[in-house]
Amino acid sequence: MLAGDGRLLERLRSEEFAPLGSRMRVRLALERAAPDELQELLLHCLQKARRRQADDAGTDRHARRSRLGQPACADDHRRRAARGRGAARGPPHRREAVPGDLRSACRRDQGSIGTAERKEEHRWLIAGLWSEQAVGIVGGEPKCCKSFLALDIAVAVAAGIPCLRRFAVPRAGRVLLYAAEDALHIVRRRFDGICDAAGVALADLDIQVITAPTLRLDLEADRNSLTDTVARLQPRLLILDPFVRLHASTRTPAARSRR
Repeated sequence: MLAGDGRLLERLRSEEFAPLGSRMRVRLALERAAPDELQELLLHCLQKARRRQADDAGTDRHARRSRLGQPACADDHRRRAARGRGAARGPPHRREAVPGDLRSACRRDQGSIGTAERKEEHRWLIAGLWSEQAVGIVGGEPKCCKSFLALDIAVAVAAGIPCLRRFAVPRAGRVLLYAAEDALHIVRRRFDGICDAAGVALADLDIQVITAPTLRLDLEADRNSLTDTVARLQPRLLILDPFVRLHASTRTPAARSRR
């Protein structure tokens, strides 16, 4: 503090400001400065201001700058932009003669390609949670509600509602489910509970369930049957639960995963 009657300094020394002082990277100097210290600080500020004045002597102080780093004079800005465009095109003796309408068409094509690429980058089945046409595994400890999460994802995609009441679903679609671990009446009861919580009716959702007693991805016949079913129904989401039931139990887990 450069001036004051000392009341603010006493306030800063109070106990309620002690935690604030402990988190400061630079400690406050709570003692009053001597007159010679104040004079030295004032001289330093004046010298700094004079240097700034000397640096700005050749500039137009009344010019308005539209953004940081842009020259104060509009003509300077145009000249620098023209020089930048010329440098990007290359030396004058090596530039190709391109008609103006062709240049405009090229710019339009580049803009449309960039827009299409941006749209491709943000294609989600469930926004921020699962990419469209992605293949993944929902993993976790036993009995940590992995199957319930899979069913909630199925309801969200089929109904076009946010998954877990948070992650938006851009477009609803058919869901194909194979639940190998639980009986159909248990799966139905879980679907009813999830739909009641989400405020939708299960009868209105396009959720198809595979009722085959077994489905093994290490058998060619089962793989072909699953491929034909997917090709016929064209689901937006396919859920196979659980992964461990999709392979022969005689093989080791590592061998099943590699297969």
